[in-house]
Amino acid sequence: MNVMTTRCDRDRLRRRRTAPVAVATFALPLILASCSGGEASDNTAATDAQETVTVTATTEPDVQPTQQPTSTPVQAPSTTPTACTPSGVTVATDAARIAQPFPDNAWAVWQTGNLCGTLGYAELVTEGGTGSSPTQLLLYNEGRFLGTGITCNSLGHVTDATDDSVSVEYRWPVGDDSNANMRGRATVTFHWNGSSVDMLGELPQEALVGC
Repeated sequence: MNVMTTRCDRDRLRRRRTAPVAVATFALPLILASCSGGEASDNTAATDAQETVTVTATTEPDVQPTQQPTSTPVQAPSTTPTACTPSGVTVATDAARIAQPFPDNAWAVWQTGNLCGTLGYAELVTEGGTGSSPTQLLLYNEGRFLGTGITCNSLGHVTDATDDSVSVEYRWPVGDDSNANMRGRATVTFHWNGSSVDMLGELPQEALVGC
């Protein structure tokens, strides 16, 4: 029996008993290399012993999914409506939007009332006109321009007003009446109904100028 073979067999058996399973895979090439030659020295055995490596298996810790941050919807800042002031109501600009009474005459603001109330008004007269020249009435709801009382130009002036109504007396000539002494008279009231304006009363065609 070959002494070297017997020694190598013993080494294999001893390493099978003592080496961890994980180490055997890496140590086998070293043993075969030491036994393949004709002679083996004591240094070889010492080297083999030093090559024993213990491998410790590790497990990955459970990784918890990262909680996604929740976003809070950002609300747009609410706009606070500007408080109405009579000086801030653009009556002159609104008057310029109305058709002129005559080609060479524009409207002039005569007087205003309750512009920031439920139903406000502005009286317009013919710029450079006379007592018989056309007039107009602009109506407002809390400073918001609603339009004119009637679509036609006429001769009228405000006789009474409350927070939600405006009364206007209209006049017109009858027969041979002069402009200074017109007998035709009619009073109508413009009333805010909560969403729009109602005209209470009627005007005859004679009271409507230029319709």
